[in-house]
Amino acid sequence: MCRPYGSDRQSEVSVVRQTLKKEMGLTIAELNNDQAQLEGGDVLFTGQEIIVGISTHTNEAGAQSVARAFPEYPTTIVAVPSPLTCLKDAVCMAGVNVMAVGNSDAARRIFKSIGEVASSNYKVLYLAEPIAASLLYVNGCLMHYDQTMIPETCQLFENKIDYPRYPLSLPVLHNHGAPLHKLALLSGRVRNQRHIVSTMP
Repeated sequence: MCRPYGSDRQSEVSVVRQTLKKEMGLTIAELNNDQAQLEGGDVLFTGQEIIVGISTHTNEAGAQSVARAFPEYPTTIVAVPSPLTCLKDAVCMAGVNVMAVGNSDAARRIFKSIGEVASSNYKVLYLAEPIAASLLYVNGCLMHYDQTMIPETCQLFENKIDYPRYPLSLPVLHNHGAPLHKLALLSGRVRNQRHIVSTMP
């Protein structure tokens, strides 16, 4: 379980914990260090390793907790420079072994750091807009912002991506601090899958 920065978010964590345990029957790995801070947007699973960003909301103790929770995967730790607030503002997986990098100096610095210390090599897709890195690759499909939000990157996807894409228009959520990558909690297949009711208004 993550431990986001700020005491006002702990009730949010409790709801997620309860849903994962009771509704989905998943085993939960808890942080075992009271000093650990861990924001979900700073944890990127590539399919081969876990990359954790050290940011204003995630510290070294939080990153080490991820490594201990998933010893079967190598864990790579990189710094997230300002003005970015989390790792996934800069880089996300856009396909199998394909890493998408937002159009900013900070995002390129993060990707360079990943390349220097990661245990795997990735194909790279340099995106045209900074916010375009906020995307989701799920079950062979790419979900990303639509042409009204990232016109140049949408054209890039049109030319480079040959698997299903789902463009989404989410300007209000994005402008209120809820980028696309923060709108989903991905898990493996659940044996007794139940209908989970969203708590979003």
